[in-house]
Amino acid sequence: SSSSSSSTTTTTSSTTIATNMRALDLGAGAGMSTQTLWNLGYRDIVAVDQSREAWDTYVASQPPTVKFFHLTDEEFLEAFHQQQQYQKQQQGDRCQDDYPSDCLNFGYERFDAVVVNFAINPKKGEELSRKLLKPNGRLLAPVNNIPDYWFEQNFLLYDCKGRVLSKNVDFLFQPDVTDGSCQGIWCARKLIDRY
Repeated sequence: SSSSSSSTTTTTSSTTIATNMRALDLGAGAGMSTQTLWNLGYRDIVAVDQSREAWDTYVASQPPTVKFFHLTDEEFLEAFHQQQQYQKQQQGDRCQDDYPSDCLNFGYERFDAVVVNFAINPKKGEELSRKLLKPNGRLLAPVNNIPDYWFEQNFLLYDCKGRVLSKNVDFLFQPDVTDGSCQGIWCARKLIDRY
């Protein structure tokens, strides 16, 4: 069955985005990338960060359609998967308000856009794209040039099948601190080993 829905569009100098499109900001930090998504016309935004300190310090207010969750990316993915499974057990696409208490209510629908704000390995970029994106969705992330080498990344743009659509080269980002191979000053395991 098909349904029609009205959508509003926002035009910026470089692009037009339907305001009913959904975005995910992984590693939202102080909310700068979330604000950029909002400025591009996204109105349904899920912002996720393992620390809420920067968000609480720098985000004075937020629209009700922008939701922040204090989670690691791995915790978010697990909760997102649980909500998808719960919705499949219910009546398909009909939204339910009675989520199980162990699920966070950030919705179960996939995303039109995902922005990752920390370095990840290539395999994780492919997996996130396949798990999180709608059919025409895009994921942008700084990806290690060499797996587990956290000192040089490329910005990669993925499609929903985990294919790389474009690449910008040579950046350095904070690494995925949840990855066991994490190296550098950001990685808690390395800090503990030094003491």
